[in-house]
Amino acid sequence: MESGNMAVFMALGNLANTYFQLTQIMDIGTGTGIWAINVAEECLSDAQIMAVDLNQIQPALIPPGFMPKQYDIEEPSWGPLLADCDLIHMRMLLGSIQTDLWPQVYHNAFEHLTPGVGFLEHIEVDWIPRCDDDERPANSAFVKWAELFLDGMDRFNRSVRVTPQEHRQMLEATGFTDVRQEVIKAYVCPWSADRNEREIARWFNIGLSHSLEAMSLKPLIEKLGFEAEDVRELCERAKRETCVLRYHTYCNIHVWTARKPGPQQ
Repeated sequence: MESGNMAVFMALGNLANTYFQLTQIMDIGTGTGIWAINVAEECLSDAQIMAVDLNQIQPALIPPGFMPKQYDIEEPSWGPLLADCDLIHMRMLLGSIQTDLWPQVYHNAFEHLTPGVGFLEHIEVDWIPRCDDDERPANSAFVKWAELFLDGMDRFNRSVRVTPQEHRQMLEATGFTDVRQEVIKAYVCPWSADRNEREIARWFNIGLSHSLEAMSLKPLIEKLGFEAEDVRELCERAKRETCVLRYHTYCNIHVWTARKPGPQQ
């Protein structure tokens, strides 16, 4: 969902500028490596950026400092991965991690950060559609899709539900300090008069249009008993709905940041 990643980049805005003075960075669940490559191209020349994923689908041409690494982050230890990181970045991993393994993932991230200065950034999309002015259809296909998708992924024990308080509690229980959360609206259709909101919405809409079916087939067929054609028909109706400008539906993007304290803290 690279277009969805672009929506995240747009939503974060100048926050991303803080990456570019760091020298040891790890991108967990990098996918095609788009985030890590972008940061590597802008970072200091001696920066090391390890891009970790279960699948090696990163491009052959990569910038200096970019280090692709094939690894399963559900392993109990991250021994082979980059240590003493200034930043560990995780993005859209809900659904990829077994629900009960999140405390372990946070613990391993904590262990690979530099005490006192290293920080974690975790970004997720909350797929529950929201609308502040009731400008969406009464029998919304997108709402129906989200309900079924979340239910199916729950049954895989790979929940995609964003539970802000639970994530904060897990981060604090791990030992992180300065835990902060930001919530950013991502409209599913570019109707807004605000230029930045429109641009985020354009990328988010493209990402949804290209990803809904691929995200949905496995959980709806294997866990909810749907036929493939029924899943495709629901996704098609949801995609058409997200392209109607008079509907003001949005999803929330959640950004957590947390720091590993120093030895005296």
